[in-house]
Amino acid sequence: MNQAQGTFSTIEDRFCSNNYTILEKIGEGGFGQVYKARQISTQKLVAIKFLRLNEAESQQKKQRSIARFNRECDLVRRLNHPNIVSLIDKGQQGDGLLYAVYEYVNGETLKEHLDSQGPLLPADAAEIMACVLDALAHAHELGIVHRDIKPANIMLFKVGAKQHVKILDFGISTLKSDAKQTDFQTLTLNDEVLGTPKYSAPEQLRGEPSLPQTDIYVWGLVFIECLTGVSTIKGTSAATVFYHQLSSTNVPLGILAGHHSASFFRRVLHKKALERPGNTVDLYNEFQKLNFSDLVPSSAKLNNEAGDHATEILATQTGTYSSTYSRFIERKQISALCVILSEPEGTPDYITYEKQDIIEMLLADQHHQCVDIALRYGASQVGTIGDTTLFYFGYPVVSDNDSRLCARAALDIWNNLNSKQEQLFEKHGVNLELRIGLTKGMMRSIGGNLPEGRVATDAMSLARNAKPDEIVCSSQFQGMLSEQLIFEPQKDVSVPSSLQKYILKGERFSESFGFLRTVKSHGAMFGRQDAFDKLSLIDSPSSTTPLFHLYGDAGIGKSRLLLGLKESYTNTSVVTLQCLPEYKTNALYPILNLITAYFELNSPEADHHLTQAMSSLSAPLAERENCTAILRAWLQPYSRLSAYSEQLINHSLDNLSLNEQKKLLFIAISHLLSLISDEKQGDGHRTSTLFVCEDLHWADTTTIEFIRYFVASDWLAEHHIRWLNSSRNPLPDALVESTYSIVKLTTLTKSDCHSFIRYLLDSQHVSKKVEDLLTERSDGNPLFLEELVTYAQRNALIKKVNGQLDFVVSEPESQVPENLRESLQQKLDGLVFAKDTAQLAAAIGRTFSEQLIHAASDKDASQLQSDLEELQRANLIYIQRNVDGNQYQFKHALVRDAVYESTTIQPTIHSHIACAMEQNFNTGEYSAAMVAEQWAKAQRPSLAVPYYLQAGEQSSHSSIVEDAITYYEKALALSNEDISEHVSKKTKIQALIGLSDNLVRLAKHTQARQHYLAAIEESSDEDNLLKANLFLNYGKSLETHHLHEQAIEAYLTAESLLNADMLADKHWHQMWLSVQMAKLYVFYWRNQLQDMLSVINLIEENVVDFNNPTTKAKFYDAKLQYELRHTRYALTKQHVELAKHAFIASQETDDYPLQNNCLFTLGFTCLFSQQYTDAQQYLIQALKNATENADTTLKTRCLAYLTVLFRLQGNRVETRQYLRQAKEFAQNSGMDDYIAIANANEAWLAYKDEDYKHGQTLIEQCNHIWKALSNEFPFPLQWLALLIELELIASSVPLISQDITNHRVINIIKTILDSSQHALPASVINPLKEAINSRNIIGKQKYCQQSVLLALNHAKALGYL
Repeated sequence: MNQAQGTFSTIEDRFCSNNYTILEKIGEGGFGQVYKARQISTQKLVAIKFLRLNEAESQQKKQRSIARFNRECDLVRRLNHPNIVSLIDKGQQGDGLLYAVYEYVNGETLKEHLDSQGPLLPADAAEIMACVLDALAHAHELGIVHRDIKPANIMLFKVGAKQHVKILDFGISTLKSDAKQTDFQTLTLNDEVLGTPKYSAPEQLRGEPSLPQTDIYVWGLVFIECLTGVSTIKGTSAATVFYHQLSSTNVPLGILAGHHSASFFRRVLHKKALERPGNTVDLYNEFQKLNFSDLVPSSAKLNNEAGDHATEILATQTGTYSSTYSRFIERKQISALCVILSEPEGTPDYITYEKQDIIEMLLADQHHQCVDIALRYGASQVGTIGDTTLFYFGYPVVSDNDSRLCARAALDIWNNLNSKQEQLFEKHGVNLELRIGLTKGMMRSIGGNLPEGRVATDAMSLARNAKPDEIVCSSQFQGMLSEQLIFEPQKDVSVPSSLQKYILKGERFSESFGFLRTVKSHGAMFGRQDAFDKLSLIDSPSSTTPLFHLYGDAGIGKSRLLLGLKESYTNTSVVTLQCLPEYKTNALYPILNLITAYFELNSPEADHHLTQAMSSLSAPLAERENCTAILRAWLQPYSRLSAYSEQLINHSLDNLSLNEQKKLLFIAISHLLSLISDEKQGDGHRTSTLFVCEDLHWADTTTIEFIRYFVASDWLAEHHIRWLNSSRNPLPDALVESTYSIVKLTTLTKSDCHSFIRYLLDSQHVSKKVEDLLTERSDGNPLFLEELVTYAQRNALIKKVNGQLDFVVSEPESQVPENLRESLQQKLDGLVFAKDTAQLAAAIGRTFSEQLIHAASDKDASQLQSDLEELQRANLIYIQRNVDGNQYQFKHALVRDAVYESTTIQPTIHSHIACAMEQNFNTGEYSAAMVAEQWAKAQRPSLAVPYYLQAGEQSSHSSIVEDAITYYEKALALSNEDISEHVSKKTKIQALIGLSDNLVRLAKHTQARQHYLAAIEESSDEDNLLKANLFLNYGKSLETHHLHEQAIEAYLTAESLLNADMLADKHWHQMWLSVQMAKLYVFYWRNQLQDMLSVINLIEENVVDFNNPTTKAKFYDAKLQYELRHTRYALTKQHVELAKHAFIASQETDDYPLQNNCLFTLGFTCLFSQQYTDAQQYLIQALKNATENADTTLKTRCLAYLTVLFRLQGNRVETRQYLRQAKEFAQNSGMDDYIAIANANEAWLAYKDEDYKHGQTLIEQCNHIWKALSNEFPFPLQWLALLIELELIASSVPLISQDITNHRVINIIKTILDSSQHALPASVINPLKEAINSRNIIGKQKYCQQSVLLALNHAKALGYL
C-alpha cells in the first residue's frame, strides 16, 4: 500500500460524519490532506481540509493549537466576499483530527496555470490580482490576516464566459505554517517547504507578528510572478531564499522596473513592514488607477536574461549596485577558521633527517586531527598551503550556528594539541606551535562554487599575526558571540586593520552546558509549555515584574527549560549565576564568582579591571573608595587581586558597622551587575537583561539577602534588569515581600512521558509496553526518563520489531533500573577506564578544574585526558573549554552524588586532593577554606583546623562575618571531635575567640558569651594577659545588654589578672588602660560620679608613663566624659580646653575614628558651653569628615547636635534642614536615642508652627523611647521634649483652670530637675524648684502656676523653647 492510500484509509477510518461523504483526495501538503466530499443535506460538493497536529507535541500544546484553530475559524465565518472561498463548517474528531469544510471550487490554482501556461498577460494579471487585493481589503477591515498568500492558494475558475478568482485557506494558515516550520527545522526541504519562505514577508521569517502589510508584501511578489511566470524570490536553498528576503536589498521588480507602477510596487515590497502601505482599501483604489496595457509581456521562460536581470536590479536599487540577485552570483554568510600549525622558529638546522622526518610526521598527524575536528563540526576544508589550513563554516550548508560551531572547533583544535604537548615533548622533544584566526562576513559564490572574498584573507591575516597558542578573532566575530564566549582585547600586536582584534579565551558556562547537547533544547518543552509561556513574558518590553522564581524537584527539567528560554529570547540578554553545593557556606559565592569571571579578576591586570569598573560608580569619592575597599575584601578568596590596599580596607571597615558595610557592598555589587547589563544591551539588539540564579537551594543567606535588596532597588528599572531564580524549593521567605511571579514544575503526565520517549528515540514508533514501563519507573521525572531510554538503548533492551521499538529481552521489568541512583550506578559500572577518575572528580565537587584533577590523580596526562573524554561520551560531565585551563561540571548534582557515594575510599581520595591543593596554595589558586574542607573529609582534623582558622581570620578581617563564624564553628567542632588530641589547646582557644568575636559583631551576644567562658575555661592559668582580654571582651558583651553589674565584675576580674602579671610591658599597659576605660563607661551610664572619678584619678597617675598620643587622647576624652556628668552638661571654657587637648593629641595619631570622635566632642563641648560659632565650625567639619569617610554613626551624631545648635539659636530654617537628615540617618542606623532627639526637635518646629497636635504626638514618641531606655540608664537631654510638653500643657485652655498638681506636670518637672539631666540655666530651674516646693501648700497653687509660667518664659528667652 502506498503512502497516499495508507493516509486515505486512515482518514476514512477516523472520519465518521452524518453530514459529509468523502469522495476522493484532491490535495496533500505538509499541513494535512484535502478531500473532495459531498454535503449530504444539500448534495453540494465541498472541500474538506484535514489538519494534522504534530504527534511529538505535548497535550497542552495540542489543546492550544485546537483552540487557536477554532478561534480563527470563528473569525473567518464573518468573511463574506465573492473572491473568498466560504467556510461552511469546522470540527474535530478524536484527539488530533481537525477539519475545515469549504465550498468546492472546480477550477485550477494560479500556480497550476503558471506552470502549464506560463506568464499572464499584464491586463489579465492586473484583473486577477485586483480581485485578490479586494478580498484582502475586506479581510483586513475585519482584522483578519491571511498569512499564506501564494499562487497555490488562489483559485481560477469560470462561470459562464468570465474567469473568476477565489482565495483559499483563510482560517488555517497558522496551523499550516507550524507544520511547515517543523519540516523546515528538520530539513525536509520538499518543494512546498522550500516555497514557504519565497512567499513570506521578512517579518514572518523573523518570527514577528503578521500584519496586513504582510499580506500586501506577498501579494506584490505574486503579482510580479504572474507577469514573469517564475518566483520573484529565487534561490536553490532555503538559506539563499532567507538571505534574499531578510537582506536590505530591494526586491527586483522584473519587467515593472521601468514602468510607471514601479514606485507603487517599491512601497508594496518594502522590507520594513511599517514602511509599506497600511490601508488595503486605499491601496486597492490606487492599484485600480494603474494602467498595465502598455507593459510589454514577459516570455514564458526567462532562460537567457542574466544580463537583463542584472540591469533590472541596478535600475531598482536605491543604494549601491549589488549582484546579490544575479542568477550566477550568490552571497553567503561565512565564518572562516584559519589554522597555522608549525614548528617553533629557531629549530636547529643540525638535526638529523630522521629527526626531521619524525617532526614532519607528527605535524602531519596533528594536522589531520585538526581537519577531523573541524569537519566534525560541519566545516568545509578550503585547502592547505604549507602550514596553513583554511576552513569555511556556512558552506555548502548554512545553519544559524555556523559562528558558534566555528568557535567550538577552534577551541577543540587548541585543546586537542594542548593536551598532547607535554607527551610530545617528553617522548620526541617536539613542541608544536598553533595559531588560529577567526572571522566572519559575506562572501560571493559564483555558480554554486567555493565562496571567495576578503573574509578568507582576513582569517589568514589574523592567524599569521597571532602569538603561539592564541586564537585571534575579528571584532565582528567577537560582537556576535560575546554572550556565548569569553574574549579579551588583543594588545601590542600589529594587525593590518584599524579595527580592534580579540583573543578567544574560552566558553561561558551556559554555552558549554547548553550548546549541542544530546537532548535539543526544544525537547525540554514536553509538558512545560505553560511554564515556558509564562517565563517568556520576561522577554516582553512591557513586563514590569522584577523577580521570577522557577522551582521543582531535582531532575524535573528546570535547566532545560531555562536553556530553551534563553535561546528563544530576542529582546533579553541572559547572564547566568550558579550556586553549587560545595560553596553553600560561602557568602555571595555565585555573585562574586560571576563578577570575578566577567571582569577578569583572575588575570594579571585584576586590580586595574576592578578600579576601572568601580570608577564609574555614581557616588561621592569617599563612598566609592569604601565600596571598592569592601568589595575587594570580599573578592580576595575568588580573585588574584593584590593585597597592597590592606590599609585602605582596614581604614574603611573600622569606621563602619556591619550593616553599613553590607549596604556599601550591595551598592558595589549592584553597580557591577548594572555594568554587565549595560554591556549586554550595548549592541542595540537587546533591550533588557535577565540574571538567572540557578539552584538557589544551595545559596547562602547573604546571597538571598542581596537578591532581596537588588530586586527592590532602583538599579533594575534604570538598567532594564530582571531576576530569575531556579530552585528545588519554593520562594524563600526573605523574598516574599518582593513583587514576584512563581512557576512550579511538576512531574510529566503519562502522555507527556510517552511523547518524550518517542522524541528521545528519534520519533520512531514505540510499543505501548516500552512506553508504559519506562514511564512508570521514571515517575514522570525527565532526567530519570532520559537515563532510562539511554540505558535501554545502550544495553540493547529494545530493538525494532515489526515496525516499532519493543523489548527484546524476557522479563524487562527485572532489567530496567528501579530508580535513578541504580541507573547511574550501572552507567558508572559500564565505564571502561574512567570510574576512578569520575570518583576523584566527584570528591572535588560538582565542578572541577582540569588543573586540579591532573594534580590529584596518579594517572599520566594522556590517560587522564582519555578518562575525561570517556566521561563526556557517557554523558556524565560537560566540558567548559578555556585556553587557560578547561573546567568540567557533572551533568546534574544527582549524578555527582551517585558517583561520589559509589566509592569506598573517600578519605584517601580527599587526602590526594588536599595535597594537590597545598602544592599550589601559595599561588592563591585555592582558598584556605577549600583546603580545610578536603582535609576534614579526609578525616585529618589536625591538618584541617589550621586552614579553617586561617579562613576564619581572612573572612573576619574582610568583614565577611557569616563565613568567619562558619569556619570557626567547623574548627571548633573538629577540635572537640579529635580524640587523639593532635589539635592543640591553643588552636581550640583560637577557634573559640574567633567565633565569639564574630558573634558579637552580629549582636549574638548570648552565644558569644558562652564561647568566651569556654575559652576562659580552656586557657592556661599562666596566660593572664589572654584571660584578662577574654574577661574584658566578655564584659563588653554584657555591657551591650546593659548588664552593668556583671560587666563590672568581669572587668574587675580582668584587672586582678593583670595585677598578678609582673610583665608590665607596653602590651600590658594598653590592656590595663582598656580595662579602666571599660569600667569608666559603665560608671558613666549608671551616673556613678564617684566611681568615675576614682578611675580617672587612677589613670591620671599612670598616664605620664605612657607618653603615647593615643593614650593621651583617650584619657582626655575619658576625663571629659566625667565632666559632662559632673557638671550636668553645664560646660565652661575650661572644658573646651580639655576637649581641645584631646583633639590635638588625636592629631598625632593615624587613628581616624579617634581623630574625628575628638573633633565631634570638641564641637559638642562648645555647644553646651554656649560657644555657638565655634560649635558650628567644629560640628560641620566633623560632619564633612564623616561624610567623606562614610562614617554613618558619627554623621548621625553630628546632624543631631547641629539641629540642636540651630534650634537653640532660634533658626527654624537651618533646624528644619538638618533635622530632615538627622532623622533619616538615625532611623537607618537604628539609633533609638537619636531618633528621640530628632522627634523632640521636630516637635519644637511643630510648636513654633502652632501645629500643637502634631507636636504632642512627637513628644509622646520621645517619651516612649526614653522610658524604654530608662530601665538601664537615664537619657540626659530629655528637656528637648519635656519643656515643649510643659508649655503645651500650661498654655492649653482646658488646663489653665486646673490644679498645678496635675500628675503629668509634676513628673515633667521632677525629670527636668533630676541630677541625671542636663542642668538648665538657673532662671529656668529655680522657678521650677519653687513650683515643686509650694505645690502642697494651701493657697500657693496659683503661685505654683505662676512659677511654671515664669520658668517657661525664661526658657523662651534663652532659646530653649
